[in-house]
Amino acid sequence: VTDTLPTGLTYASASGSGWTCGASGQVVTCTSITVLASGANLPTITLNVNVAGTAPNSVTNVATVSNAVYDYDTTNNSSSDPTTIVHSNLSTSTKSVVDTNGGDANPGDTLQYTITLTESAGVAASNVSVADDMPAGVTGLSVVSTPSGSTNASTSTGGANGTGKVNVSGISVPANGSVSIVYNVTIAAGDSPG
Repeated sequence: VTDTLPTGLTYASASGSGWTCGASGQVVTCTSITVLASGANLPTITLNVNVAGTAPNSVTNVATVSNAVYDYDTTNNSSSDPTTIVHSNLSTSTKSVVDTNGGDANPGDTLQYTITLTESAGVAASNVSVADDMPAGVTGLSVVSTPSGSTNASTSTGGANGTGKVNVSGISVPANGSVSIVYNVTIAAGDSPG
């Protein structure tokens, strides 16, 4: 059995009773030396693949069987399996800010930002990164919390405005769930109130 994997899929493993399987690039090959009676079937092959984040929304996988000696009808040697690929969707994620001192934003007040990553397609998202340049006129970026298992490489200087940059990577967002990044900045002295 030969199976050339469509773009967006890569080989992970293949197995089946009496089969020897392997892959070279996108081409998966499984062979069997089992003697098969007329009208009988060989055991099922289970093929596991990795799906790239850039994979198209649908793929059609085609497997082809061959037998060099006893195949008298080659018109029935291929079978296709169209598959819909569902990607995670973070498009409903939000960013909000609140002045922890209440009222209008004034110099010296602390602004607390919350970035909430929300997955809405029913597919977990992994290895997500968030980068956010702090606006001009703030100081003292301090990250309060990040999702479990993520890596925080935020800095209180640099970024597009020289006032800091949030940089969190390796974020996992559960299917139909959400995780948040919370950070504080202080409104710089000399900024206009309000």
